[in-house]
Amino acid sequence: MEAKELRIGNLVLDDYSGRMIVSAINPYDGMYNHESGVYLCKNNNLPSGYYFLKDIRPIELTEDWLIMFGFEKETALFRKDKHAINLTIAGLYEFKNIPIKEVSYVHELQNLYFAITGKELILNQ
Repeated sequence: MEAKELRIGNLVLDDYSGRMIVSAINPYDGMYNHESGVYLCKNNNLPSGYYFLKDIRPIELTEDWLIMFGFEKETALFRKDKHAINLTIAGLYEFKNIPIKEVSYVHELQNLYFAITGKELILNQ
């Protein structure tokens, strides 16, 4: 994972703390002997701290995640706010018959949804 793939608010995994939220991004990319990293926090902002990108992982996108984000399953179609996105977890994704990059991780879905709608994708907990 690279810093340029992430946005503030993206969800990622840390092996120690579990699911974390990106709160700030430090895109050093090795300049001045610093490593790229992000500041992460929990929903309640604790614990929070700086994590090197090499120490965090993306969250695998599953049907459970789509449902937690408020999508509703209609056969192979997931619907959110009256906008349909044809999603197959392991296959090619289409939006109005235009093939787009395969979405495999939660942060990628969050970024795609924001790019299409201009709104943040809210997790229904």
